[in-house]
Amino acid sequence: MLIGLVAILGCMWRPDQLAALTLVPPWCWLVAGLSATCCVWRARLPRLAVALAACWLFFACGWVEELPALARLAASHLPGTGAPPGQPLRIVSLNCAGGERCLADLQLAGADVVLLQEAPGSAALARMTAELFGGEGEFCTAGDVAILARGTIRNQLQDESGTFVGASVRLSEGPEIECVSLRLAPPPSRLDPWTSEFWAEHRQLRQLHRRQLAELMAIIGETEDSSAIIIGGDFNTMPLDAALDELRPQFTDTFARRGIGWGASGTNDWPLFRVDQIWTGARLVPIQTFARKTTHSDHRMVICDAVSRQ
Repeated sequence: MLIGLVAILGCMWRPDQLAALTLVPPWCWLVAGLSATCCVWRARLPRLAVALAACWLFFACGWVEELPALARLAASHLPGTGAPPGQPLRIVSLNCAGGERCLADLQLAGADVVLLQEAPGSAALARMTAELFGGEGEFCTAGDVAILARGTIRNQLQDESGTFVGASVRLSEGPEIECVSLRLAPPPSRLDPWTSEFWAEHRQLRQLHRRQLAELMAIIGETEDSSAIIIGGDFNTMPLDAALDELRPQFTDTFARRGIGWGASGTNDWPLFRVDQIWTGARLVPIQTFARKTTHSDHRMVICDAVSRQ
């Protein structure tokens, strides 16, 4: 029962005072809850066990996004389940750990737009853009975030702290879209939940993320058409975090909508946390979103195929 209460607080109610609970992926609560339910069954309390199992099934359907994503992965191997008609746009988001070596991973992705975090310097970005897109590519950067695209980039925007960079991207083939690459403030590196400071720091982090996203949304609100905007990057928090409500309902988490397989991106070798995400406006409809293991980063890359709805 205690596990269920914690899951409700962490995934449903999401109070700022308990923001640290958001770091726990919902599937962890499900595993713990079903394990406790098995113990209740073995204790020969079948009615209580069935009731608990029903509650956890409800929780799984509403909050454990990995279940439908894994089901889509299985269905994608069935005949007649190809992508819908339309020329898809491929967006890739990657925290490249400050190195140019991530180019090898990006070359395999076949991206039209690349959103980088912890990006290398301008000289390295110029070389990467040339390798990826030849003479058709351009890039823009601010702080440690960058946008590389197969097309022209104009109207660059950024915040003073370098949390995000945005621009209008006119693809060599396809529509003009607004792209934003961001990296929100990282979580505190401490594991002492028995202290009040631990909970206070996570509460303050959520409030900081909320302010950072509110600033972004204020700038986006000045654009002519916010429905054709892509926001991607390292959010340094899980999708259920209440701070990300700043993006809802105007933007949709593409993995929650059309994710395939195991979408967690952190870390690359132990993908437990889906901190790297891609969100789109209403005019950009995701076909599929998935995470792919990388060679030269501690994050997995996130790949989203989307089509533009005219």
